[in-house]
Amino acid sequence: MEAEEGKKDSGMSAEKGKAKLCQHCKFKLCICQFLPEQLWSNFIHVVILQHPNEAKMKNNSANFLEKSLSQITILKGRVFQQGQNELLSQMNAQNTVLLYKDSGTDKGKTIEKKEGEENKMIGKEDILFVIAIDSTWKYAKEIYSKNIWLHQLPKIELEIEENYLGKFLLRKPPGPNCLTTFEACAFFLDQYDIKMSGKLQEMLNMLSGISKLRFGKMKG
Repeated sequence: MEAEEGKKDSGMSAEKGKAKLCQHCKFKLCICQFLPEQLWSNFIHVVILQHPNEAKMKNNSANFLEKSLSQITILKGRVFQQGQNELLSQMNAQNTVLLYKDSGTDKGKTIEKKEGEENKMIGKEDILFVIAIDSTWKYAKEIYSKNIWLHQLPKIELEIEENYLGKFLLRKPPGPNCLTTFEACAFFLDQYDIKMSGKLQEMLNMLSGISKLRFGKMKG
């Protein structure tokens, strides 16, 4: 009886001998209750370069982000050739920024635009795409080093409150103020996408709800 009710109320279905899969969110443990009623309509297209190891993680935060945004693409791999991908071929230093924090003194380019300068930096109003590398820090550096075209893009360091406590309980962060891909994109969109300004808390609440649901299932 409970199984029949689950099918009716949550859009769950399963063939005999297979785990149930929600027909809407496509997860075995349905997260529909935490998703926005309509996809958030972001102006800046979010592009996730996802390491193959990360793609296998069932609790990958980028996969949750994909269920909430209207403009998002996840590309899986280690090397990404601009000439072999129509979306990537549209990106350049005049319309794309990279969510990536350099170590040492190399802070990358700032996004400033001053009229009258011959070599203008990209301004907020020029950003059409944002790229985030979805992997552990070790593999993020590997992807960055193997894809030289990423080095030409302006880099963004987000403004995060001091001692920010991550909302993702399912995976331990490597250090303080370390963000999941979901959180990094949420902070970026709040700070740079005019159509997403003010949505930060709503996005973080979504991630927190999913995280608590899944964490409770793991503990149970």
